[in-house]
Amino acid sequence: MFRPTNLKKAWALLLSVVISLPALAANSVSRGDVTWYFSTNAETGVYANGDPWVIGPVVVQKITPGARYNGSASINGSMINPDIDRKHGLDSRLRFNEYEDSLNVGKRLPLTLKAGDTLLTAISNFAPAAGDDPQLEQLQILTVVSSKPQAGAFRPPYIGRRGNTNWNKNNLDFSVLRSLPKPSANASIPDLQNLERQFDYPWIVKSDSWTNRYFRASSNHPWRDGSRAGNYGREIAHMVSDAVLSLQLDYSIQDKEKLLISLVQAGIDIYGAAKYGGADFHADGGHNIGNKLPLLLAGAVLNDTALLDYANKEKAFIFQEDQQTFYVDKNAVILTQGRSWNPDSRDVSSSVVSTYSTSDIGLAEWGIRHKNEPERDNKHWDAQYRHVASPAMIGHALAAQLMGLEDEWNWKPFFDYADRYYGKQKAYSSDAVNAIQSFVKAMWESYRFNKPDNGTEGTTDSPPLPPANITISQDPT
Repeated sequence: MFRPTNLKKAWALLLSVVISLPALAANSVSRGDVTWYFSTNAETGVYANGDPWVIGPVVVQKITPGARYNGSASINGSMINPDIDRKHGLDSRLRFNEYEDSLNVGKRLPLTLKAGDTLLTAISNFAPAAGDDPQLEQLQILTVVSSKPQAGAFRPPYIGRRGNTNWNKNNLDFSVLRSLPKPSANASIPDLQNLERQFDYPWIVKSDSWTNRYFRASSNHPWRDGSRAGNYGREIAHMVSDAVLSLQLDYSIQDKEKLLISLVQAGIDIYGAAKYGGADFHADGGHNIGNKLPLLLAGAVLNDTALLDYANKEKAFIFQEDQQTFYVDKNAVILTQGRSWNPDSRDVSSSVVSTYSTSDIGLAEWGIRHKNEPERDNKHWDAQYRHVASPAMIGHALAAQLMGLEDEWNWKPFFDYADRYYGKQKAYSSDAVNAIQSFVKAMWESYRFNKPDNGTEGTTDSPPLPPANITISQDPT
């Protein structure tokens, strides 16, 4: 259980005095490989995560790299005040989304921005993307404010035009995190600097459907070793799992700080997408996994009930992790044995379909689009996308449990299904993308039943009994 407290770590108390951010009068500001140039000197600075701000109103005179054509394609676009939809002005080659030239303000400079505006600028990969690979190389954010943010301030969500916020890195409660001894040397423990790189640039939510993968830029979502695109929900979830579980290890607070700041900023942006953009990260194969845990983490370490409310399933039933997990009940039995049952056609063609029976009632289960399309539920253990989505969610359940945040997550079927899936699939763990990851397995085996309030790090309690009617490691297939 997360318990809000005013008692911070000693280091946090030393940082609690808020001073003014060092600000510069400058005619430009940069982030990554994007530079925004102003018509006159303007007061600028950076947020806790490195994203820039500028006091407005301000006139953007030039952006580099600038909006241009690559043959007939519009590339390197910019847009202001994005919303949750498929319409954009970033790159006309983005698949399955709707490019509108009128939204590409990078073609209409100079551009006057007022306080509260957000400018989203893309750098395109010059060559057309292959298949589902990212068409964008970078996405960077410039936020326009009316007054200088406080030292250590987090950037407000890029959706919602909220101006300055009270979220501040000096208020991060590191006591929410664990300090567990690292598992054995062969546990594939992620490199912290590599994790920092994966979360350094903004994690963008522009669409809450499967088409959002095409808004994810290659440098904003680099996969672990650069061997593949990291823009699919499964990979997103694996990276979040690596990062949040790593924060539970016995690194120093100083070593954890940069990664935690980036994750908290991602959580704030997910909150903005949900609260101000109406995003529903609905269940759909492996597309929308990985959004809930950063929000939950941000709410916990910032002790912010507004953030935590959006991570609470009973208050916001908007995340795939919750929408795909459920307990089998009599309605599921009736549905899968009736005429309206309509399992995925790929399962039907592969002869991997099974109905539920009354003996399954109470079983923690997974469905590809359970909340909105329960008629697609399929008991078969090899149902389409079960082994895409489930392995990527296991580390999220474990991280929330290690921090004592099950009540804040507030969806027991998710945690019980994670136990069930782990019990059946742990023997097949590896670093393949459709497997329980080696690092997750090492953390699970070492700490799954280690409670955050037990007073001793690195020891394990006896595992609790499974819920009634739920089998963890020897359930039926």
